[in-house]
Amino acid sequence: MIIGGSSLTVTSELSYLPAIQAFAREISREIGFSRNDQEMILLAVEEAVTNVIEHAFESAEQSFQVVFEPSAGGIKIIVKDKGLPYDPDLVPEYEAPADIQQEVSPKGLGSFIMKKCVDEVFFCNLGRGGKELQLIKRLPGKSVVEHDEDPGLKLPQRSSGEKIVPSSPPSFELRLMEPSEALEVSRLFYRTYGYSYLSDVMYYPDRLAESLREGLINSVVAVSEEGDIKPPALPGAWSLDICRSSICIGHHIFSNVSLQDVSNRRFIDFLSELGNEIER
Repeated sequence: MIIGGSSLTVTSELSYLPAIQAFAREISREIGFSRNDQEMILLAVEEAVTNVIEHAFESAEQSFQVVFEPSAGGIKIIVKDKGLPYDPDLVPEYEAPADIQQEVSPKGLGSFIMKKCVDEVFFCNLGRGGKELQLIKRLPGKSVVEHDEDPGLKLPQRSSGEKIVPSSPPSFELRLMEPSEALEVSRLFYRTYGYSYLSDVMYYPDRLAESLREGLINSVVAVSEEGDIKPPALPGAWSLDICRSSICIGHHIFSNVSLQDVSNRRFIDFLSELGNEIER
């Protein structure tokens, strides 16, 4: 699986389009997109690149960039140029004809096609930096909400008035997370953050498991004596306030561990400190 990003810088010539598409296809294939999704990505790239070549520049001597940013959840493709200013809000929304023989204006068709081919399309005006169009395509996967809709996977719910008052601080075992625990961890993030957590891979158990297997994420879980997984810490995105579940609140498990401490220690030293905090 491809991890790092890449970019192509080409002059404003339409003859470069096949090469850009070939590069996009290879990256999409390596990431794991199906043949059909690859074709959708190529079509969106074709529209974005063609728009830049035909409308952004008045000379073929000027160049632009196509940036590819793969991730565990899919790919972001950014087409950046410093050509003529553009305001997409001034382009009318394309309306597909109700009848094949009906004549409609082609204005807005390119944007319409891109939105149909990928999951998200963003336009950003960068001022003196020019402008960029972002195309985001996600790998198919079953979200944590879809998992929770499976009646066979329902977990017991507590009543709203029920409170948990532990008689003594809980005991935890700290260890590396296993890919098989992705669903449980994904649900934990959902129940703690809703859909506000920055990394959307946490909401797709299959993608999270794959990221663990590929070594893209090294996650630590705290496991109670009953075998329940508690909030994990994610190296590279250390967030100590992630432990907000009822089992952690009130025990000051992380009271003596700061973000600065974490950033200045080795991973194993941090785990050792966490273990000491939990035993106190």
